[in-house]
Amino acid sequence: MSATTPAPAPATTSATASAQLRELFETFKAAEHKYISTLPADHIHALTGNGQLSIQDMYLYGEIGFLLLGLKPAVLIHFPQLPNFASEYVQAILHPLEARLEAEGLRLFKIEHDLASPESRFQLSWVVINLRHPLGAESLSVFCDRSSESVSESQLAQCLDYPGSLPTDPAKAHDHFVEVGYFDVDPGSGAKRLVSSFGALRPELPKVRQHFEHYKAGARPWMNLTMELA
Repeated sequence: MSATTPAPAPATTSATASAQLRELFETFKAAEHKYISTLPADHIHALTGNGQLSIQDMYLYGEIGFLLLGLKPAVLIHFPQLPNFASEYVQAILHPLEARLEAEGLRLFKIEHDLASPESRFQLSWVVINLRHPLGAESLSVFCDRSSESVSESQLAQCLDYPGSLPTDPAKAHDHFVEVGYFDVDPGSGAKRLVSSFGALRPELPKVRQHFEHYKAGARPWMNLTMELA
């Protein structure tokens, strides 16, 4: 019997799945840019606090990318300056992609009940949860359990995968608190866009840097991340 040459192995399904996931991310990113770039002036004024913030800081494509990549369990769609805008945002950008997001384990939930943390109120906000993440079920309980009207800052940090915490002593906030930003840097132009931000205490900075390196490696090549402290 003559030896036969093995048939070539089929293309890996993981490579196909990875390409489809990247395409979904790019579709979301383009849809978000198109929507935000055409917002009416009154929305921009409200969202930016009459210019105190940048409309560029409202983009969520980075957070959704981290969610798709399994880096974090949940993303909060929360615009405290214009609470009803969360539903407009979801309707315009996320609902058209909902079936594709659900195929990747992501689910959209509106926070209908009066839920608050020590710093914010979340009623009318939305949350996108990766139910395949180890903390997905816990995140669903934290944000969507109508019997609970409060959420601690530590619970928020865990569900949103923020490695920092807020100061408990306001008098020491200036010396011990830093604002952390992750930016997506365009390799060609060098332009930066904020894709994630949170607060941290200075003793937490080693943990923050470790977290950043994990995200930087996990998000490549979708994003080219750099970190800044303020």
